[in-house]
Formats: sequence, structure tokens, C-alpha cells
Amino acid sequence: AHFRSRRVPVPAEEIRTEISTFGEEAIDELARHAYAVCRTPQVAIVAHGELSKALDAWAMRKWQLLLSEPHQADRLEEGSLILAQWADPGKVDVHEVRAILQRLGAEARAMVSAHSSLEHRVAAVNRVLFSQYGLQGTEPENYFKAENSFIHKVLERRVGIPISLSIVWTCVARQLEISCYLCSDMPQHILIRVDNEQGPEHDLYIDAFAQATMSFEDLLLFLRQRGIPYSPDFLRKREPCFIYARMLRNLRNIYGETRSAEDMPGRIRNLEALSGCCSQFLAIVQQQREERDHLSMEGEHVAAVATRSKDQARKMRSILLVSSSSGKNLT
Repeated sequence: AHFRSRRVPVPAEEIRTEISTFGEEAIDELARHAYAVCRTPQVAIVAHGELSKALDAWAMRKWQLLLSEPHQADRLEEGSLILAQWADPGKVDVHEVRAILQRLGAEARAMVSAHSSLEHRVAAVNRVLFSQYGLQGTEPENYFKAENSFIHKVLERRVGIPISLSIVWTCVARQLEISCYLCSDMPQHILIRVDNEQGPEHDLYIDAFAQATMSFEDLLLFLRQRGIPYSPDFLRKREPCFIYARMLRNLRNIYGETRSAEDMPGRIRNLEALSGCCSQFLAIVQQQREERDHLSMEGEHVAAVATRSKDQARKMRSILLVSSSSGKNLT
């Protein structure tokens, strides 16, 4: 209201100083200004920039807190919710996401008894998620849309990519005391290993994207069809941060490929999202205890991408502010 009442263009630095006082704890207020339709587009432009910085700071802090508690970090919905809230501020109902997962688990539990076999429990999860709830893999033409990575959108639209669908499956299956985890080292297409403690040859493997339950022999065929030589490393259990890092790699690739948005505001948002993904990825891999040398090499590249994207976004936002003050439209 303060800026709308002004009859002359407000200097960008004055807007930035005013809006930056909202701080990280006022993300909803920043989002309101960023997405509001008002007579002062400069406010929305600056608010978008401040919102991006606040969200990145918030996400970094949440990742550090989550990964400091291994038991909580292993609940993959928790990391998924951090990503969702970072990407879609003010629009993620955290309680509703948790309630849906709990309800799906309750429906699956109602189909089994205390004496049900592992195969029966796995079948119950598949029936609830795939047959009743309708969870399925996204269409090929939509595969590289960012929303397929965000758990609230996956549950709302009931479609996703292998890693997001696998997280939902694992969250529900564990409520039936099914010992399972995502195979984070599986190339190309992530799978779930259902561990019955008798060795990989006797375990089950879930392809949530294809709604399929596989034996070890099926798994070997799955790999051969994709031209991938089998390695036991594909099936090892890793720290949860490896899953989160893989999710962020996916998003880095998506935002990296969509920098050529049709208009300048869209290009700026993509660059800031790319930078935010890189920053979160670095925060996560710093918590990993395994493969430090390899990860530090990847981290150097990611840090460079983060810096470059942030600088490009800042320069483009300055150009956009100048053009909006003069009444010009940039695309």
C-alpha cells in the first residue's frame, strides 16, 4: 500500500530495503508481494528476488536440521516436504500430505494381518497405491516437469517420476513393517529394494513407475533391457542424503534445461531455482560420510553453477527493474 500510494516511480533500492526487512521468517508475506498484481511491478520484481533468497536460506537451515537427525532423515517424506515448500511457498499443506500418507498406510494395513507374508503385505501396498489411489508414472512428454519431483503435487495429481513415486511407496510400505529402501545408485531409473534379510537373490524389487514387483531375475532382465551391466553396488543401502542429492540433481537438470523461458521474468525464476537447487545440493553432500573425494569434485562444479546462475539472475533482474520503471516490456 505504501508503494502503490506513491505517484512517481520508487527507486529499486528503496523497495529492496523495505522488502528485505520482512526477512526469512516472513516468506508468506514475501510471496504475497511477489505474486500480487499491483500497479507497481517494481515491488513484485524486488519481492521475487528477496523471496528467492529467503527460501534458499530457509531450505538450507531445514536440511541441516533434518540431516542432523538420522532417524528423521530416513523418513523420506520429510526431505521431500522441504523441497516442496521451497519450490511452492505458501501452497504446500504439510499436514495434508502427512495425512494422505497415513491414510494410505491405514488402508493397506487393513488388508493384512499380523501373520501376513511379506509378499502379501507388498501386494496390499501395490493394491492401495496403484489400483485404488491411481498412482502412476507420468507421460513421456511431461517427464521433465519440475512438479513431478514435489510430493504434494505427486499426491495431488497422482503421477510422478520413479524417485518421487518410490518415496511415496516406501513411506506407505514402512507402515506395514516392510523393510525397504530406495536403491540410490541404480542408474537411469530408481527402484525400491524390499529386504527380507536373505540376500539380494531372494529380495523383491519394486518399480513404482511401472507399477511392477520384480524378482532378482526380473531385475537382471530390467537392467539388460537398458544395456546396464549388473553391479551389486546398485542394491546397497545408502544414507538418506544420497536420495535427496539425487532428487536435487534431477531438478538441476530440469532447471538447467529450462533457462530459455519465453520471457525475462521466467528466465530469472529458472536461474534462481537452478542456483537454489545447487546450494541445497551442496548443503546435503556436506553431510555425507561416504565418498567424500568424489563428492567434493562434483561439489566444485555445482558451486560454480550456483554462483554463475545467481549472478545472471541478479543482472537480469536489474535490467527488468529499469525497464519496468520506464514502462518498457522485455521478453
